[in-house]
Amino acid sequence: MAHSPLPAKPLEWTRTNTLHFIELLKEHPSVWNIKCKQYKMRNIRSVSLETIKSDLSSFVNCTLQNKDITKKLHTLKTQFYREMSAIKESQNSGAGKGDLYTPKLWCFDELRFLLDGEARASTSNLDEGETNTAQLQHSEENFTSQTVSPLPSIHQELMASEKKGSQQSESSLDISKFVDTELKNMSEMQQKLAKKLTCLVLHMGGMGDLARDHKVVRVDAAEKERDQLAKEEQDRKDNERKEEQARLDKLAREEQEGKDKKKEQARLDRLAKEEQDRKDRIEREEKQQAHELLMAQTSTTNSSPAHPHSLRVIPL
Repeated sequence: MAHSPLPAKPLEWTRTNTLHFIELLKEHPSVWNIKCKQYKMRNIRSVSLETIKSDLSSFVNCTLQNKDITKKLHTLKTQFYREMSAIKESQNSGAGKGDLYTPKLWCFDELRFLLDGEARASTSNLDEGETNTAQLQHSEENFTSQTVSPLPSIHQELMASEKKGSQQSESSLDISKFVDTELKNMSEMQQKLAKKLTCLVLHMGGMGDLARDHKVVRVDAAEKERDQLAKEEQDRKDNERKEEQARLDKLAREEQEGKDKKKEQARLDRLAKEEQDRKDRIEREEKQQAHELLMAQTSTTNSSPAHPHSLRVIPL
């Protein structure tokens, strides 16, 4: 069944798309690293470029051209080396460590791998503020050439590498011709799959990760189904654990809320009792004062002398 072509729409270089493109560049140094052996091999570079273009087209869901890849690569390299130049100028100015230029490019750290493909000052020297004059001059010249001259097209690069074929070893040429011949005998889909696997093997070899027991293994439908079922089962268990934990958390919250309500009710009851005791005490004190006042008035009345007009004088 033929795959429907991706919709033709302009590519938006969002940060997500750019970071994915940077990761693809890291996986395929033959596209940008002039120190890489595969950089001078036309077929391998072409395969790497096609792989990047295919992967990125699927990721961003639109059809890309070679010029889109080379233009973005040139833009990233230009921005990165502009920041590098600013750092070096800051160091050469004698500024203190705290006053050194801070890169403003958001993906500056992600692009440090580009230094592996150029004869530039090491990152450790940049961090320590120590630079080699000869390396610095050479890197500034390279940086100037990067910013002034446009990035050559893939066709021009391939033609240039083809002219340098005489400098390649016979074994490299034989391998290149062999791969090219074998690819021509495959269908379009098989070519894409073979290119993808070839780039993966070359990348692992370049990183020193290949071993004698490495081999290409086809994953059949049954194994895929088993893996899918195992994944679904694991997801189900994870969801059950999450639901159970959520239920326990809810019960714990409800229990805590009940305890908090009881504590609050007990506090209100205690305050109400204290208020009632205060009122009772005030009432008792008022009654006691009234009783004492009454007793005092009664005692005064009983002890007062007779009225002088009530006395009679008896003559002698």
